[in-house]
Amino acid sequence: MGKYRKTFFRTNKYQRQIILLAFCPVLIIFSLVSVLITLMHNDMAGVILYNSPSMTAQFISNWANLINSSVCMALVIVLLIAYVMSSRLVGAMERVITELDEVIQKNDKKMIKVRKGDDLASDILTRVNVIIERLP
Repeated sequence: MGKYRKTFFRTNKYQRQIILLAFCPVLIIFSLVSVLITLMHNDMAGVILYNSPSMTAQFISNWANLINSSVCMALVIVLLIAYVMSSRLVGAMERVITELDEVIQKNDKKMIKVRKGDDLASDILTRVNVIIERLP
């Protein structure tokens, strides 16, 4: 079996695409919420300068920190879930491809193994190992 992954956030090119797919929508939502709160902040200036309370100003003063914190937490949670899922699906692919290249170059009948939890690679390698066994 090959080297074990030493760092938690090491990703391969397949994982980066999945994580980016999850990251972009959450980042857009976070940006929109931040912009909306910033724009509503102008209403807060009216409250401070003219002492005219409004519903928007009251909402911002009560909930802005909670909303921003919640959106930040959602961003972190989505990224962690995307990382874990991408690691399970395609985390082993670069190593599998490297080992397959070695088998092809050396014309070797070395069986390729995966770690527990590498779902997609495990499914593919059960079939690839049958093909390797049948090599002359």
